[in-house]
Amino acid sequence: MIDTIVDINHDNEIDFAKAQANGIVAIIHKASEGATFKDDGYRSRRDTAIGMGFLWGAYHFSSSRPSNDQVDNFLDAIQWGGDRARDKQTLICLDWEPSHSGPDMTLHQAEEFVLQVKDKTGRYPMIYGSNLISEGVGNSENKILKHCPLWYARYREKPIGIPVTTWDDYTLWQYTDGRDGPEPHSVPGMGGTDRNRFAGSTAQLKHRWPFASFGPAAAVDFVHSRETTPAVAPSPTPATFAALIASLGLRHFDADEILAPTFNTNAGVANSRPPQTLWKNILPTIFVLDEIRERGGVAISLNSTYRSKAYNTTLDGAAPKSQHLDFRAIDFNSSKMSPSKLAKIAEGMRGKKFTMPIAPLKLVSSQAPLFARNLKIKSSGGKTTFEFHGGIQDYNSFVHIDCRGQDVSWA
Repeated sequence: MIDTIVDINHDNEIDFAKAQANGIVAIIHKASEGATFKDDGYRSRRDTAIGMGFLWGAYHFSSSRPSNDQVDNFLDAIQWGGDRARDKQTLICLDWEPSHSGPDMTLHQAEEFVLQVKDKTGRYPMIYGSNLISEGVGNSENKILKHCPLWYARYREKPIGIPVTTWDDYTLWQYTDGRDGPEPHSVPGMGGTDRNRFAGSTAQLKHRWPFASFGPAAAVDFVHSRETTPAVAPSPTPATFAALIASLGLRHFDADEILAPTFNTNAGVANSRPPQTLWKNILPTIFVLDEIRERGGVAISLNSTYRSKAYNTTLDGAAPKSQHLDFRAIDFNSSKMSPSKLAKIAEGMRGKKFTMPIAPLKLVSSQAPLFARNLKIKSSGGKTTFEFHGGIQDYNSFVHIDCRGQDVSWA
């Protein structure tokens, strides 16, 4: 465990060189509060810190103002979208604690904030707090906040009181505010200050920062659009599709998980379920992914499966002839294993033969190229064998795989 992370605002003094020389690795700085306030020290300190090699993060201090106004204020304060390389390395966080100016943010508002940040950045924010979190979430699993890495504040020898039905454990633990809590309280060049622990090494912290691939995929429940109500609410999975997936005898995935990403919405455009003519296309891919899950020994979340053509066009960087259009690709991640390691497992399985307990299997091509002959599909005796050949790509926060029948990777 390391305690090399500090969080500050414009009121806190900091000598960056001294802090760095005394082991501080990461800084999380207040960027905004409520619907209008912006921390005037944030941007200049950010540029200095990143230039010196610190890990950098930004937090928004909550209020009871409308969530969409607070999200806009936060993203404007951190200049989100102005520098993609900088965005990629910046931790983003909702600071959910008692307000400085009127009523506190409610649980519903916190959920709205989280979903709107996810919609606009593609990433769930970390969530910081203590009593408001434990009291707001209570003993029930919160199906929205569980996607957020937990930054838990508890100034005791142990971080007691974590709502374990929503989070297994903390990601960061603020153990002191510079006065209360276990030592050490101060940092040379800063004095008494908020200090935070991470249950791992410095190398592991740097690898996981900014925790963009934490937790279950966004699509496990459903993603809200920029409106405050669900753009598309999940309806029951078709029994025929559920039966098809069940016939595979998968160890780790079911039909609901596969179709969950089809309820995503982006830029006001809702995704849709795949037509029945494409259903069998996903079978080799999910069969391979089930083996990746087994070999990796970690839970895997599905971020994207089928995409409608209209939905695909709203996604930055999506290929016009994406394998997702033919329900042949899956994007996935894990909070317990890096995308690079997951991709390596997948790469080690190329050319391997798989046997599915179903027959026959006929794949179709609608929008994306298919090289079915390279999959060497053979069906007999109620079983189908195929070889895994397809696309594999590590996108830093998730992995893409497909069974197009051609081994490809891309930058």
